[in-house]
Amino acid sequence: MYPDEFHVVSRRKSVKIGKKVLILRNNSDISWKGTDFDRNGVLRRVRAAVEELRESSYKKVIFDGLKQSLSLLNFDGFSEFICYGLGQFRENSSSKYQLALLVTLQEHYKCKIHIYDPKFSEDELEILKTLGLEINVKMNNNLRTIRSLISEIRHSTHGKKMKDNIMVQYILDQARAHRETSEVLCKAREELHNLAQTYLCYLSSLRRYNEIQTQYAGKGERSLKETADLVGFKLPHDPK
Repeated sequence: MYPDEFHVVSRRKSVKIGKKVLILRNNSDISWKGTDFDRNGVLRRVRAAVEELRESSYKKVIFDGLKQSLSLLNFDGFSEFICYGLGQFRENSSSKYQLALLVTLQEHYKCKIHIYDPKFSEDELEILKTLGLEINVKMNNNLRTIRSLISEIRHSTHGKKMKDNIMVQYILDQARAHRETSEVLCKAREELHNLAQTYLCYLSSLRRYNEIQTQYAGKGERSLKETADLVGFKLPHDPK
């Protein structure tokens, strides 16, 4: 029986299985504590998920959508995929199937898969290397700045579609134009990164200022009746 097969229980309890202690919480939040880790078993389940995905109709939906996107962009294929925040796939069923999709994409497009999550254990890192995936040590600073900028723009535009936003399109165009590769060393990239961080600081500070202003700012001068009610007095024309 796999961890994903456990169900919600009415009260928390621990079940000892050899040296492992399984804490039952809910279907998606299950953690194994102990010294034992069945690396081959986890790898077997990931490969089984890959096989299941290959035979599912969901695979056709994914690849048809990607094919349409490549056609619109005039591209032949993908050179790499970057995945941040996958989660611990040895415990979480959703993370396991997301990993299976990444493996399927790698096989189909013959591309590199860069993957990172700070919660990966040493055993999970070894499994990812066995599957041929490349481990990123940390999220790229430029990518983090771009994501934060887009998030602040989303707040300021009240959740409108980001793909149609002129500011977002300009930011992504500049990021692509100043991308550093093994053949091109872009000296203007650092200057652009500093400028992006300046705008990010401005947007985040403006958002926090508006939140504080909304929460704590006064409503202006009180009327005579509001002042009287505040101190417990009554006006002459108020009913007794």
